[in-house]
Amino acid sequence: MLYIKSLEQAVPVFKALGSDIRIRLIQTLLEHQEMNMNELASSLGITNGALTSHVTVSYTHLTLPTTSRV
Repeated sequence: MLYIKSLEQAVPVFKALGSDIRIRLIQTLLEHQEMNMNELASSLGITNGALTSHVTVSYTHLTLPTTSRV
């Protein structure tokens, strides 16, 4: 569970969730847990390059479930 006590603590969460794609990325990983980058990109309907950008932004601000297969 995430507890936010101040606006400053919330900023990284807002940044990580600031895109519909990133929200769908997190939902997909929570549902499927083990997906490689190709599977993720395909399920989200985006390129691998776009996925890499979204993962980088999310990872910078949040700890995401990891993909175990690459």
